[in-house]
Order: sequence, then structure tokens, then C-alpha cells
Amino acid sequence: VTTGAYTDANQQPNAFKESETGTGSVAGQFRYSYPGESGQRNNLRGPGYFGIDLSLGKTFAITERQALRFQWDTYNITNSVRFDVGTISNYLLYSATLGEYSQTLTHPRIMQFGLRYSF
Repeated sequence: VTTGAYTDANQQPNAFKESETGTGSVAGQFRYSYPGESGQRNNLRGPGYFGIDLSLGKTFAITERQALRFQWDTYNITNSVRFDVGTISNYLLYSATLGEYSQTLTHPRIMQFGLRYSF
């Protein structure tokens, strides 16, 4: 079973390729280890986590003892989406929604501005 970040017929993110998501075909190939079996760890692996944060700042001296600092922080600057494979668990194993992602590991791009007056 090939896993990754694919889209299904409804254009929803899915862990399995479209060609493999027939009725029961993926569920027939995929199973968790039975009690007593050594089994594998991390049966489903996602694309990993990726995020770039950026911060720019400038300090303006007003007097010798006073300053004004402007700061711009951006989180997830590339706006990358990484899906959480951990949300695909036992309760989804035998359902029609097998492989559908329901959460992401990353947040959307967030920007914040700050102004600080020091004296």
C-alpha cells in the first residue's frame, strides 16, 4: 500500500493513492498487528513537518535612554500544509473514510507586528 498526500475523487486529501481506494481494497491490504505479534512501528508515515518562521526588527533611538522598536514576525512563511497521519487510527480502519485526513500539523500563515517603547 503506497501512502502519502494524495487527493481522492472528491478532491479531499487522502493518505492512499486514488487507484488503490476501492471498496475494501486498501482495508484488505492494511492491518494493525494482532496481540502477540511483533509487528511494525509507524505503519503510516506522513510527509513530515516543514515550517519556516521569519522575524524582522528595527530599533530607532529617540534619545540616549529611550528607544522605539518595531518588530514583524511571520510564522509558516511559505504557508505549507502538512497533514497529520496520527489522526488515521483504528476507528477509521474499516470505514468508508479510510485514509482521509482530518487535521493538519501546521497552522496557516500568521503574522504579528509589535511596537515597543523602552525608557
